[in-house]
Amino acid sequence: MAQNVSVIIPTLNEQTFLPKLLASLAAQRYEAKLQIIVVDGGSSDKTLEVAKAFKGKIDDLEIITSARGLSHQRNVGASKSKYSHLVFLDADVVLAPKFLQKLYGSKNALSTKPYIGIPLILPDRLNLLDYCFTMGAYIFFLLNRFTHPIVTGMCLVTTQENHKQVGGFNERAAYAEDIQYGLDSAKKGARYHVFLNAHVFASARRGRELGRVKLARIWLGWYHSIIKHGAVTDKSLYDYKYGRFQ
Repeated sequence: MAQNVSVIIPTLNEQTFLPKLLASLAAQRYEAKLQIIVVDGGSSDKTLEVAKAFKGKIDDLEIITSARGLSHQRNVGASKSKYSHLVFLDADVVLAPKFLQKLYGSKNALSTKPYIGIPLILPDRLNLLDYCFTMGAYIFFLLNRFTHPIVTGMCLVTTQENHKQVGGFNERAAYAEDIQYGLDSAKKGARYHVFLNAHVFASARRGRELGRVKLARIWLGWYHSIIKHGAVTDKSLYDYKYGRFQ
């Protein structure tokens, strides 16, 4: 039997990307119940209008406003979730039509026991450099899956139980709250999965604008810093400003 799923989407000025994500959720070929929670952090564009336009297309769509902050918005969304399985998505992601079915369908439905994982996250454009960057990232993920497993907030799948067990996303973290969430989950016994059979498409705008090599160095810096010292709380250490990538 397919599992019921709650999807949490934090937003801030995502009027361009959000409708593509919501349309892909509305088009999911999925037989179980699906709850969509959009948590907006005070957008100044038409993000909320775009979200409300999907009220008639998605049966269970809840739109919430909260204080700004990725961790806080995700935690607020999780507190409103109805179901055991949680999927956290960035607003600039688009799901393949059978994404939820492949993860939670009757033939391979995940257990409700604590787990943490990521699907195959592909670039939104057919660009050789972006695909090479992605391939390198997944090789790194697989090599480190038994020691220091990695997840990303672009698309992060877990359970209510695990979310409560780790205390949610660290709202004091300046960056890499998703990496910390995954490492903390694994330490507390959550099983780690890389779901190469289920994929989403994510915007590669960060790599295009900041530079792929520089972006990889920043992400690796966060990862190693968390392993050695814990949460990344000092914004001045990295040239990475949320909201500037278009």
